[in-house]
Amino acid sequence: MLLVGNTPVQTSPYIKYLGLTLDENWTFGTHFQSVVPKAVKAAISLGHLMPNIGGPVWKARKLYATAVRSIILYGAPVWADELQHNRLALAEIRRFERRLAVRVARLYRTTATDAACILAGLPPLHLEAVSLARRYNFKKRIENQHRVLTNEISVQLRKEENQKILADWKKELYKLTNISSGHRVIMALRDLLPEWQAELEEHGALDYRTAQIITGHGVFGDFLHRIGKEGSAKCWECGASKDGADHTLYECSAFTTQRDLLIQLIGPHVNLHSIMSAILTDPSVKSTFCTFCQEVISIKEKNETERRREILTRRTRRRRRPPAHLRRD
Repeated sequence: MLLVGNTPVQTSPYIKYLGLTLDENWTFGTHFQSVVPKAVKAAISLGHLMPNIGGPVWKARKLYATAVRSIILYGAPVWADELQHNRLALAEIRRFERRLAVRVARLYRTTATDAACILAGLPPLHLEAVSLARRYNFKKRIENQHRVLTNEISVQLRKEENQKILADWKKELYKLTNISSGHRVIMALRDLLPEWQAELEEHGALDYRTAQIITGHGVFGDFLHRIGKEGSAKCWECGASKDGADHTLYECSAFTTQRDLLIQLIGPHVNLHSIMSAILTDPSVKSTFCTFCQEVISIKEKNETERRREILTRRTRRRRRPPAHLRRD
């Protein structure tokens, strides 16, 4: 506290100006610490409007997400460069991005951030911030040259920046060294980002059950075993020692009939990259693939529910048995 004349003045380690918070070192660390929780709170509230099954279509979800992301992107031209070097802020923002993306794309909340953002069509916020800074600087140059920023120039600038964001995003995905988490989606779609964005804009995101096959997070033995819901990773449908999304899609003998229809359209060499490539060029492939996923995952969900019911029934029976010293058997 300072004393100005006879008036005490409360001091603070930061100042707030036009919605941006500057700390005592003239950096935006405090700003990021305050704005991210606000965005997270808004994302949680909007998350209730976006259930995985049913709820709004992708365009509405994308609109909600854009509104929430704008909370963080406010003032981006000022702090965009600093964010690139603030690891703590980047980590917090990445966690926020995943929370929002899994709702937009109807995914399990355990889905990796990069995979969730790709499927949701939401580029990383730090790339969006840099893009906003470039657009702001371009407009300032136009003004300084006493030129008029026409609507045609604005539209072209927005288009070029969107292309630049996707190109930079692709470079970042190729630079990832540890992609054990989310690698299925990254490997399948990192070369198809512009086409995938166009597909989302035209037809919307994939449904909840199809997303399980693509991400590997869902009613698969290895995933359920990993999160402690199953005692082993085996496939309950065919008896294989390990059940995962790849096993379900390529190998499981229980779904040969459904898989044959897919092979007829794509060919014998079925893999996720070839499927996603075909989906982006042939609507019939997307329809067939989504039908396959719906049927297969529905069967697996039904079987899992029955197993859970049997386990619960056995536990209930055990509880109802009298103490050992009172039993007659």
